[in-house]
Amino acid sequence: MAKILYTQSDVYHAITKLFQAPTVRRVAISAFVGKGAESYLPNPQGITLVCWPKAGATNPHALRKLMKSGIEVQFTDRLHMKVYWAEGRGCVITSANLSTNALGAGNLRELGVLMGPHDLDIDRILRNLDRRAVTDKEMNQLDRAHALFVARNEMRAGHSQHSFTQWLKLPMRPPWKLGWADSHANLSKTSTQGAADEFGVRHVANWLSAQRGDFKEGDWILNFMLAKDSPTEITWLFCHRVYQVPPKDKGYNKDYPCEAVQVYSLDRYPGCPFRLDKSFRMAFKAAVKRFGADQIRNAAKPDPKSALIQLIAAELGIKPSSE
Repeated sequence: MAKILYTQSDVYHAITKLFQAPTVRRVAISAFVGKGAESYLPNPQGITLVCWPKAGATNPHALRKLMKSGIEVQFTDRLHMKVYWAEGRGCVITSANLSTNALGAGNLRELGVLMGPHDLDIDRILRNLDRRAVTDKEMNQLDRAHALFVARNEMRAGHSQHSFTQWLKLPMRPPWKLGWADSHANLSKTSTQGAADEFGVRHVANWLSAQRGDFKEGDWILNFMLAKDSPTEITWLFCHRVYQVPPKDKGYNKDYPCEAVQVYSLDRYPGCPFRLDKSFRMAFKAAVKRFGADQIRNAAKPDPKSALIQLIAAELGIKPSSE
């Protein structure tokens, strides 16, 4: 017999009780997945989660936590249902997405129905969903789109809490690129005017000269000075816009005719790949010295080489996961 779940707390307790049994088949179908999702799926190993990778609604960093815990994540588009099902135990059909906002501190007004173990055919529902496996490419697209959405809607994101060591162990690790300069320069008139027209800012937070195709919007760039072959002023730069500088602009550089621009401060962009703590900075400087600054300067692409990542890991005394 169905039971009405009248409050957010009722929905939360019903879901967590259903999913406590670690040996039975369990399926969560949630349109969107947000911060804190891992708190609502106990004994995660073996759970299947289906969600919609919609920027601004599904958080890619929450998905990585779930995947790391042993949950199989699948994507489908235009999903709106929320169903939490456990074989032989029952299911909850509810308005609540899988997030702290819906099931915890968000204090949203949620409603649900707890149904018996034979009331719902979960496989019939799954057959009607055009599900697909999560790929690195789609996760990277979600990373970019999510960060741009948060910045566009003036949401304060904060910084990543992952260390470099934790980043190495993440499934489908958030990508990043290398950005360097040998000297300081002034932003071109083209980019200055572009940022003013698009975003209404007089001064951008950070920027970097680039070759065509080096960076695209949504990229995280580990940015540093390399004037004396040793990295200094190490910081994250979020590529919010790429402006192409025309030759008529006094700031034009024929070798680096583009500028990757971070419009706002870093707390407007979610999910930098890892925090730049003291131990990482020291390891990165030592790794660059061993790797060779000229290898970074002369690289065809700004992606960090596997050898450099392994050297950073070695300096930290850790063994990197497979590339």
